[in-house]
Amino acid sequence: MTEPQVSVVIVNYNSGPSLDACLRALLHDDSNLECIVVDNASSDNSLDCMNEDTFANRVKLLQNTSNLGFSSAVNLGATHSRGEHLLVLNPDCVVYPNAVETLRFTFKLESTGIAGGVVLNTDGTEQRGCRRREPSPERIIKRIVYPVSKRFGKVDNGIDLNATALPAEPVCVDAVSGAFFMIPKTLFDSLGGMDEAYFLHFEDLDICRRVRDAGFLVRFHPDAVCVHYQSASGGAESSVVEKHKHNGLVRYLERFYHGKVTAFQWAVIKSAMVLRTISLRARNIFRVIFKRQDSLVHDNGTDVRQRMVDLERFIFNDLPVIVVTGATSQVGDYLIERFSNHAVRVLAVTRGSKAGKIHGDIWWVRPDRLPHLIPPDKCYAWIHLAPIWIISEFEIAIGRIVPRRLVALSSSSIASKEHSEGSKDRHTVAHLKTGENTALDIGRKIDTPVTIFRPTLIYGNENNKNVASIASLVRRLRFFPLVGRGNGLRAPVHADDVADSCIKVLDRPQTYGKVYYLAGGQTLEYREMVRRIFTAVQVTPRFFKVPRVVLEKMLAALSRLPRFAELTPQMLDRVNQDLVFDSAEAVRDFGYSPRDFEPEFDKTDPDNCRGGP
Repeated sequence: MTEPQVSVVIVNYNSGPSLDACLRALLHDDSNLECIVVDNASSDNSLDCMNEDTFANRVKLLQNTSNLGFSSAVNLGATHSRGEHLLVLNPDCVVYPNAVETLRFTFKLESTGIAGGVVLNTDGTEQRGCRRREPSPERIIKRIVYPVSKRFGKVDNGIDLNATALPAEPVCVDAVSGAFFMIPKTLFDSLGGMDEAYFLHFEDLDICRRVRDAGFLVRFHPDAVCVHYQSASGGAESSVVEKHKHNGLVRYLERFYHGKVTAFQWAVIKSAMVLRTISLRARNIFRVIFKRQDSLVHDNGTDVRQRMVDLERFIFNDLPVIVVTGATSQVGDYLIERFSNHAVRVLAVTRGSKAGKIHGDIWWVRPDRLPHLIPPDKCYAWIHLAPIWIISEFEIAIGRIVPRRLVALSSSSIASKEHSEGSKDRHTVAHLKTGENTALDIGRKIDTPVTIFRPTLIYGNENNKNVASIASLVRRLRFFPLVGRGNGLRAPVHADDVADSCIKVLDRPQTYGKVYYLAGGQTLEYREMVRRIFTAVQVTPRFFKVPRVVLEKMLAALSRLPRFAELTPQMLDRVNQDLVFDSAEAVRDFGYSPRDFEPEFDKTDPDNCRGGP
């Protein structure tokens, strides 16, 4: 039998389906791996997966009769290992393809004693503790007061480096995450393994410190990636876990800073421990009194450990990846819905509350570490629906991912407001031009074809600032003020038609490098457009011609409200100007076929404009 290059030691304690997902991800890897699961007397069904044929003869199971703690379990697994290197891995981790081999490569660098990789949260952000500084007493105190100092703009908590930019190459750090690190077996044995006096927490910092004290380096590799759902192991109350963490901190300081911690520092650290314990116990009592769900239960009643199963399926699916920035925009809502019926995986980028959720082949993530969420050469397209001028914020990520297609959403305002005398309008036009040029430049740099859309007067849901804003105004005023006749022509375009266009152009070479205007399927006067909005919200249409000076004051007052911030005096004149753009090229090149303007509003939310079928 061939000796394994790497022995993976996984300590399991009531990890539910996450253990199954963890093992499946590991066994996708072609590396010569030996998997050892050390179970600390789990009482759930997490070990049921051991009966599957998938893991037969590929996973060694060691079962303890009691919970020995993390360090003792790792040491037990190490004594049964045969690999040249040990990979210590939490059961609530999904390791990306080639991550294990990437970590092993790090030991070709001189004096490497421990190697760790990028540990991500399920929302795509880098986890605290992924790469760290030495936890000296001064830094620990800085970490304690960080919740207060960050309110004054501080981003450095003293120990964790996750708020800093990821390095491009492996770098030396003081410590890496205990959830995902590799160490040569000979070095591990020479150090006496993990210190079993640590039951849970600080044992990773301890072994990193001892490795450094032995003259070796701790290295962090930015290309070895795993996703870690913290605290997926069940059966222990948060206050008990916190107690182990406090005991670990005290042991660490007494071991490495004996006689160096001042009385004042001890007072601050131990006071913080007491306050933290009181806070956690109070929270637990609150949950019992008000029958709040356990933290391991998602708001829809689904065990959050199931997310690890979903993530493993997402990551190792062979379907192409589509990145959508601005995924919660009005066009994004429809595009995500359309992609749910296509054979693709979607990374839906958001800074909102959806981040971290995964539904089928759609994973909602934050933009922080996008290049690390996509396996190499798997990104088919990047669709940018956020304001086009912020595409520059994603230039580095796009350059690393190198999608085969880039589609970006601009606006017809680049033409309609070009000669406006208003400063807001000129500012908007400048931003749009900069964004379009940046998108085209990015495409040239990475040799990726770019298509840009300039839609006009988008409507479709509550996110739009056009039709829904007019609807909100007429519902409140019960009339609509006009300067002049309001006979300027418009062709509102439904957000779903824009979303459909984003998909249609992906595989059409004739659209490469082009900019398209997207108008709606029907041209009508501004007054008629507003009349249809009246009808849709079930208000009798009433128009009043108002002197311009009066309307200017009304707009100035309304524009102070966030919902109407886009209103400008120049809009008064545009209601009598034709703002219709030719979509003939879009019809010719990709069969663009927009719907007529028939707005509809949700009766329970009248501002939610969905548009006609």
